[in-house]
Amino acid sequence: MEKAQTETAQAIHKKQQPIPVTILTGFLGSGKTTLLNRILNEKHGQRIAVIENEFGEVGIDNDLVTNVEEEIFEMNNGCLCCTVRGDLIRILGDLLERRHTFDRVLIETTGMADPGPVVQTFFVDEKLSKEFFIDGIVTIVDSKHVVLHIDTSDEVKKQIAFADVILLNKTDLVFAKELDMLEERIRSMNGLSKIYRTEQSNIALEKVLLIGGFDLESALKKDPQFLDIEYEFEWAGIYTTLPSIHQPIEIVGHNGPDDSIKIFTMDVQREETNWDDWTKHAQAKMQNQLKIAEPHIPMECGKHAYVLDTRFESFKYFAEPRPHFAIFTQHLPDEFGLKLVQNGKKLKPLQQKKFRGAHEHESDVGSVGFEVKGTFLISLLQFWLSEFINQHGNQLYRYKGVLSIDSQPHKIIIQGVHMLMEVVQGEKWKEEEEKVSKIVFIGQNLDRYSIENGLRQCLAQ
Repeated sequence: MEKAQTETAQAIHKKQQPIPVTILTGFLGSGKTTLLNRILNEKHGQRIAVIENEFGEVGIDNDLVTNVEEEIFEMNNGCLCCTVRGDLIRILGDLLERRHTFDRVLIETTGMADPGPVVQTFFVDEKLSKEFFIDGIVTIVDSKHVVLHIDTSDEVKKQIAFADVILLNKTDLVFAKELDMLEERIRSMNGLSKIYRTEQSNIALEKVLLIGGFDLESALKKDPQFLDIEYEFEWAGIYTTLPSIHQPIEIVGHNGPDDSIKIFTMDVQREETNWDDWTKHAQAKMQNQLKIAEPHIPMECGKHAYVLDTRFESFKYFAEPRPHFAIFTQHLPDEFGLKLVQNGKKLKPLQQKKFRGAHEHESDVGSVGFEVKGTFLISLLQFWLSEFINQHGNQLYRYKGVLSIDSQPHKIIIQGVHMLMEVVQGEKWKEEEEKVSKIVFIGQNLDRYSIENGLRQCLAQ
């Protein structure tokens, strides 16, 4: 009797748990059906209800999915991306009537789909938002052929921008250097996604089925740097020069992965460590005040960020001698063999630090992130966010943030898709924890300076 009551209680508890949903997307021929077959055929212990969206009057994807017992629901002659489909809401509603027969839902979109409206379905329908939760968006990229579409297809750009996980598939068909360039390009478009390289869509399933991409609090616990902003530099070091400070400082190195590298030097106080102020100052200089370095003219400390030409087998530049200074480099020094020398002796950094470096945004789609100290006034922030989303909602593909709000002891978590935003209460701020808000926007033609200025206007003074 007691055992039966326990099993009944467990069944009720399980019934009340929201159902995870994985959205599988990717351009035509990228390998979605191959991955779907892997998911359905491998022994992972999960029962999966599959919703397929086939564009055209005659569906064929259902016939390509082999040897599975799961029921597959196919929506033909239409595209999930065109509107928030009544079909999808209806099928999900039907699934709820027999939710004891499956553990999760997988939605495979057509290769021509914008994933946004699919995600929005779970925002706009109150019942669905309670009964289901989006575990993540998985985008498969055809490494061989995506270059033919990435500049011209809005669908490809959006599929990449919305993704929590990106599979660079068909890696066996391209050279390693091409793959590195493609990955760099994709990271510039979506700085939050995890990227894996695959052949035949072969990947450990926990990397695509247990993502937690829309569980921001969980994601931050796994990776505290998940929402860290991107800087114009990847590395910085603090140095003390030799007693004879009039000896010039040589910056030497050799050619590396890029034809140039940006660097910035500034005076610091040896007895103080103030990375926040130093990085803020370096960020502003390296974004706006660049100057081409001349090999025989010493670089002025703190005045400009300089661009070094690195196309030589070996190069040498000079910086003004300073007693204590910091140097910020656009890329990791090891990539260019960068080292500082004074009077023939190599200088070693007293401190050094790595940063999440910004990527060159060749595409009109990119991600911009901000880290803001202090507390937001809720009235000002609500007004600004409302105006910003109303004006730019079509350009905003994804946005996520953990915010500190006035008179609120809990972290406030926001995330949105286009013009639909969700706000939930997170865990309490710890007493010893500094209240730093982090927010990232992914979208089209985003103006970093305007957004940052708008956010800072909402801070309590």
